[in-house]
Amino acid sequence: MAKRFGLLIFLVYILFVSLVGFIFFRNYTSTRNAYLKIARNYISGIKQTFTVFSCHRDMKLEDISRVIDKLTKEGEFDYLAYMIGDSVVYWQSKYDYFLPIEPGISDSLRIVKTIDHDILEFKVNLGRHSSLVGGYSLKFLDVILKKQKRTGLTLVFFSTLIFLIALVGILKFHERIVRMEARIKEEEAEKKRFQELSSFSSLIAHEIKNPLNTIHLALQMIESKCGRDRFTEMIRNETKRLISIVNDFRNVSRPIKLKLANCKLSELINKVVSGLQAELARNISVKVDEGTDVFCDPHWMEQVLYNIFKNAIEANATEIKVDVKKRGHSFILEISDNGSGMSEEALTHIFDMFYTTKTRGLGLGLYLVKKIVEAHGGEIDVKGNPGNGLKFTIRIPST
Repeated sequence: MAKRFGLLIFLVYILFVSLVGFIFFRNYTSTRNAYLKIARNYISGIKQTFTVFSCHRDMKLEDISRVIDKLTKEGEFDYLAYMIGDSVVYWQSKYDYFLPIEPGISDSLRIVKTIDHDILEFKVNLGRHSSLVGGYSLKFLDVILKKQKRTGLTLVFFSTLIFLIALVGILKFHERIVRMEARIKEEEAEKKRFQELSSFSSLIAHEIKNPLNTIHLALQMIESKCGRDRFTEMIRNETKRLISIVNDFRNVSRPIKLKLANCKLSELINKVVSGLQAELARNISVKVDEGTDVFCDPHWMEQVLYNIFKNAIEANATEIKVDVKKRGHSFILEISDNGSGMSEEALTHIFDMFYTTKTRGLGLGLYLVKKIVEAHGGEIDVKGNPGNGLKFTIRIPST
């Protein structure tokens, strides 16, 4: 398709240049013919004048010579010669006393080319064996035609330049359309795959959740009769982990419905930190402005904070810092940690479904974070380097 498109553009360019060339040649020819017609009419007028002079009985050679001198020195004639028979009676020339007349010149008009400019050479019979031979200068015509040539070449040059710029723009636009079509097809395929995966995940989560509830109830009964020991604690922790995985699958597979309200970010963070410290049995320091309110869904924002904080803790972070700013009509949350960080290659896939660098994990946590943020009408990005921790930036509308 791209080759056909390029060929079409090339043919359009050829037609365009041909049209410009045709218009230029037509104007060039019409200008030349019009000026030659004016020159012929002028020569015809000179002929009539000299015919009257030559037939006048009182007309002397001195009178004719004065007219020839005036026309040659001040007019458009390069040379003029008054002849009787084959003899030159009087002549004047602009070529340093050189008269460029060939023997046997015919009684017609012809164009003679010189180094400087063209000449319209003529011979007109005046009667009584006399004639006038001369060369009418076409220098002015040459100047006009040269200007037309320059104008035509300039027009072709700039037209070609503009056309090439337009061609590059059209090709880039075509390339962008091709990329967009490829991206749309890829997104449609990804959407279809996601829908199939979501349906499968929802089914699996539903089938696993009921047995997990049964195991959890049975564990509670065993602990109430026999007490807790390290084995029941192990079963409890693994059951909680399975329940968390099932919940992640359910959240990924179903649409997110928001209940927006003004929430105190410090309260959400304290709740998340308390739950993580109890779950992971680790202390973590989180710094946040106590008086900050954010317009969001508290349940889902809690899930966002939980997944990001847990990801930082599992990356050996000991401190997490949360900064909140209101810029225009948006809240900006910056969450940074001092964990082990990630490579640049890993960061490009950090929000992909099922992508993880951990030995234990499904790669759903940060994918779900992005899905929740986008459901709020916001966006999220991340920066970081190995050994320097990560910095998440979340932007969500304030209203």
